[in-house]
Amino acid sequence: MPGVLVTDGMQRKSLAAVRALGRAGMRVVAASRSGFAASLFSRHAERAHLPPPAAGEKALARRTARLCLQRDLDVILPMEEDTLLALCRHRRLLPPGVRLPFPGTERIEEARDKARVLERALALGLPVPRTVFPGQDVPPDFPLPAVVKPVLGSGAVGLRFASSKEGLSRASEEAAKRFGRFLVQERLPREGEGLGVSVLMGDKGRVHALFTHRRLREYPVSGGASTLRESAREPGAEEASIRLLRSFDWRGPAMVEFKRDARDGSLRLMEVNPRFWGSLALAVEAGVNFPLLLARLARGEDPGPPPGYRLGVRARWLLPGDLLHFLRNPARFRLEPSFFRFLEDDLHYDVLDARDPWPALGTVLSFLPFLLDPDLRRFLRR
Repeated sequence: MPGVLVTDGMQRKSLAAVRALGRAGMRVVAASRSGFAASLFSRHAERAHLPPPAAGEKALARRTARLCLQRDLDVILPMEEDTLLALCRHRRLLPPGVRLPFPGTERIEEARDKARVLERALALGLPVPRTVFPGQDVPPDFPLPAVVKPVLGSGAVGLRFASSKEGLSRASEEAAKRFGRFLVQERLPREGEGLGVSVLMGDKGRVHALFTHRRLREYPVSGGASTLRESAREPGAEEASIRLLRSFDWRGPAMVEFKRDARDGSLRLMEVNPRFWGSLALAVEAGVNFPLLLARLARGEDPGPPPGYRLGVRARWLLPGDLLHFLRNPARFRLEPSFFRFLEDDLHYDVLDARDPWPALGTVLSFLPFLLDPDLRRFLRR
């Protein structure tokens, strides 16, 4: 039986995809540049090595093509943005019959550009935070505190917060030197919850899967990857997400992020992640198997109507994510739910799983070499 290739095996979402596919009876090959990647330790995965895109996009595409021929793989699920872009740019190097179920690079580049997304959202009448776009001057009455962020990038990478005009000027100068294009946005109150709407879209804007979650905790505490999240429903955000993705003629998986404005309770659209997302394990545990549905769609099957899912399911990135949130949050002993509630109904973990225990060891082993990495040390200090 042909198998599915899951790339970027060090990522939690890659492990979620491997488990989701394997438990559904599919043959899975997990690939990584490191032999210590968590996904490679899963009982559901065959192991493989692939070079990182930084080593050369064509080299990655050619090595991926050979791997597909050697292992009889007919579907590729790139999990990280740089891997996705590299393979899409060099799609012609892949063997005939191997499916890469994502749109062309032009669509991906549009959807990952925060400025283009927000401009499109405004054109559709969707609410967004007050924003100064690249090339515009910050007006004197722009509300503070503000956030300076690069138009490309995910998570907390490149974010700078400013509470004064002088600080905003410095942050803008730094962003211009480091990233070129950047946005300035009003900083919404931290009390407002974050919301993610995940969608799998097919041809002609058909929705094959839809899943909404709300963030309960994240790291860095000021805004970053979710460390605890819960399945939910938010019809207004779901409808807005579908409208936005259809306006990009999107095909494949994507997550649209929102932030609730605590001042009036409204939801503001923040950005689009045109790829699989870090909290993928929650969707799978709640009942929406995005990797399986995408693989079936890639093979020309009709996955049927969007599946329902259970509400109130929680998933946790315990180590190091939620632990770091606990250590850095001044209200650490007043967290709700408490950090120390490790066992409760419908609480799942991104990595820890008694049904598939060895990826936890892979996570520890993969983490050790990075302790010497200065970028990781800066991340841990946030």
